[in-house]
Amino acid sequence: MDIASKNYSLSVSDLWAYYGLPALQQLAKRGRWFAFAKAANYIHNRFQYPRRRLYMQQGIKPTFKHLLHKFHRTAKHQPDNSITIDSLVNAHFAKQVSLEERVNKFTSNSASPTSVRQKHWQSITGGVLALNLEAVDRCAAAFGLEIRHPFLDRRLVEFCLAVPSEQKFRKGFGRVIMRQGLHNILPEMIQWRGDKANMGANFINGLLNINRPLFEQALETHKHSILSYINLDSWQTSWQRLQDYPESNQKINSTTKDNLVVWRATVLALWFQRRSKPL
Repeated sequence: MDIASKNYSLSVSDLWAYYGLPALQQLAKRGRWFAFAKAANYIHNRFQYPRRRLYMQQGIKPTFKHLLHKFHRTAKHQPDNSITIDSLVNAHFAKQVSLEERVNKFTSNSASPTSVRQKHWQSITGGVLALNLEAVDRCAAAFGLEIRHPFLDRRLVEFCLAVPSEQKFRKGFGRVIMRQGLHNILPEMIQWRGDKANMGANFINGLLNINRPLFEQALETHKHSILSYINLDSWQTSWQRLQDYPESNQKINSTTKDNLVVWRATVLALWFQRRSKPL
């Protein structure tokens, strides 16, 4: 029985964007097509993912894009790494504080990674991880909890960065070292499972059911306090799409952006409301 196939419930491309595809793309970019074909065959056999799609999306297209980028960099000497500002941000405010210039300056060294190790390094130093950890810390503190992150131990991070990509991704599986290290500790079905929990459904439940009055109140009552900072149309449109979600037959992953737009705008509005109250 193929344990991985039996337990794989989420989109292969969604999971592998982090755990397998960078390694697969690296093989293609370095011209190691035999190794690429072997890895693609493992993926196809274990997860029934079409070989043609793997070759096109993870082999041919990334390689062509990589070559085009190298040519452009050689011709122009400076690649265009400009960032598009989120539509939630008020355009006038963004211009007033030179937000686009600030973001581009912060990400000026974030060129397209040429290896799995470089992509890994960018993922832990790009700012997103720090932002998420700060948000999680604040959320936990509100309930009197203190968060620990054992996988962010510096020694472990340095070890993971040093591990060759072949030891991170093998025979169609990512996180190979950890899986093998858990032999006889976890049940085999868990050790070699291919999916992971998707928290999107819980997030939507919190928005539309548990805390719905709070989000509706923020949009209707407190929106005026933050109009100088956010785009109200973007907030309202995302909220409307989320309310239509159960009947729209959308996938949970398609609501991620709307979830964040509504959550961020609401948190900002409530923060301004609290700041305006006398101590």
